[in-house]
Amino acid sequence: GTGGSQLPPRHPLVYSHQPNAHGGLRIAFPTTGQPLKQRATEAVNVPPEGGFGGPEPFFTVVLAAYNQAKYLEETVNSVLAQSYKRWELIIVDDSSTDDTWRLVLATLEQHPQARIRAIQKANGGLADARNVGLQYAQG
Repeated sequence: GTGGSQLPPRHPLVYSHQPNAHGGLRIAFPTTGQPLKQRATEAVNVPPEGGFGGPEPFFTVVLAAYNQAKYLEETVNSVLAQSYKRWELIIVDDSSTDDTWRLVLATLEQHPQARIRAIQKANGGLADARNVGLQYAQG
């Protein structure tokens, strides 16, 4: 024999590169399941001024939330207050048991001109919620 311990079997690839709608590549991360509910402002359906690949970067803020009703408004307002406007916000509610989802929906109604997508998903933890958000990111 070799006298050494054997290496564990290789794990399958946990993410893959896939083409996105804008001609670039997107990394597909594993998640525990599909979103239960989705909502978005109308602005999400309109390309940003200058397009996605304009001279100034377009980026995505993914906000993963579980029972964060107490802090949600302050957090969203912080994103909305940015002077740089080439962004989108994706809020992923990880099946909160408080008022988080209700407040997320209220946020969409209060800020229809902002590029905000809301996703509610089965509870899978913070990393899983972020990965779901990344699957929908355009920036």
